[in-house]
Amino acid sequence: MAFILSCKPGEDGPDAIIGNSISVPNEVTTVQTSLEFDSDWTLENQASWFVVTPMKGSAGTANLTISILETNSGLKERAGNFAVTVNGTETLYYVFQDGTPGFSITTDSYTVTSEEQTFSFSVEGNVKYEAVPDVDWMTVNSVQYDSTLLEDNHTYSKYMTSVVNLSIQGNDGEIREGHITLTGEDGVTTATITVEQIGSLVADYSRTFLRRSLVLRFTGTWCKNCPYMNQALEDAERNDPDHIVAMSMHNLASNSHLAFANCNAFIALFGVDSYPTGFVNNYGKVENYTNPSIMTTMFNGLAEEAVSDLPSNTVIGGVTRLEKDTVYADISIASKEAGLYALNAFLLEDGLVYPQTGGADDYVHNNVIRIEMTDNLMGDNVSLEANGTYVTQLKVPVPSSVENTDNLHVVVYTTYRGTFTGSVSNVLYGNFGTVVDNVVNIPINTLVNYAYED
Repeated sequence: MAFILSCKPGEDGPDAIIGNSISVPNEVTTVQTSLEFDSDWTLENQASWFVVTPMKGSAGTANLTISILETNSGLKERAGNFAVTVNGTETLYYVFQDGTPGFSITTDSYTVTSEEQTFSFSVEGNVKYEAVPDVDWMTVNSVQYDSTLLEDNHTYSKYMTSVVNLSIQGNDGEIREGHITLTGEDGVTTATITVEQIGSLVADYSRTFLRRSLVLRFTGTWCKNCPYMNQALEDAERNDPDHIVAMSMHNLASNSHLAFANCNAFIALFGVDSYPTGFVNNYGKVENYTNPSIMTTMFNGLAEEAVSDLPSNTVIGGVTRLEKDTVYADISIASKEAGLYALNAFLLEDGLVYPQTGGADDYVHNNVIRIEMTDNLMGDNVSLEANGTYVTQLKVPVPSSVENTDNLHVVVYTTYRGTFTGSVSNVLYGNFGTVVDNVVNIPINTLVNYAYED
């Protein structure tokens, strides 16, 4: 059996007939093809969106009609097949219907740092295109395309992953924005990508830095009282969203999809012996109460106390981005006074749905620590100058545990050696070696500037 090259949809014919495969257009139409058989044959349709007739015949040339019953609304080719049996031997013939022309763009805006750099972003779609920037500080160097084999292991998909490679000039001024227009070879399909480039973050040292407090919550999916503290912390954040940043550290006995691999080092540092337990700024210990409102008052009280009694010397800003399978965080730390600090950073994920004892089977876990982003688990040492700015880039491969990269965010905080004792009711103040000076939460592909109390 073999295809004879007499296959056409209407008058124009398909793009290619290769082996046992045929490509058909994305329209309701009929396609004619001929097959040569050396014996009686039968045919079986195996797809719902096309029908092949006739269903049987004798030796010789068989003129088949493939009736396409519906269009394909997807961007990827639709694949189906029909089976022809001759003398007990079945052969599959593949039919691939073109997709609807277009692009699939997960993110249509990016934020990059102020440095001169090369930058790339990915686009998926079934149309090749020209990429043209509308500003002179961006240059498109190349567009690279890659495709995969379809089910016949012979035909390459028209649906491609492409990478646009840019050169971006350095920016020593204000934040600026440019756009890259993608114009398909069909002259119809278009898309626009926005690139925002930050300038150098400049701190106003005459103003009071916004003093955020870090809440590190030790938890586990097996812990029946943990939802009480989680509710209390969420309520505290709603009460004072500007001054509280939360992280949830699941221990190794928790659901394996949520557990933080290096949690035991923090458990030992803080002497955690019961769950849940929360620590605010590395000194204020909040133990479990089955009445969430008590803990909410403690969290809010500790945040307010830090603003009034422990104003921060540092303020943190920066931008994060996801490039392929790596998260980058370009961080700037401004400091009023000189001093030795540790820079701490963690990659977190929201929206993880797993059963929780004391909660529900579809309990939503947020602020789940996935991996540290610094070389040292307890932070990298940095020497800060008076009225100075410290700039660094952190990066980490996206762990396999991450379920949705759109829900990633990076928490960055500074610590210094010391302790603090305050007076918030029910709080156990302890000396665990360091104090959190300030903290910031940066969602993925987002710029966060320096913030002030006034």
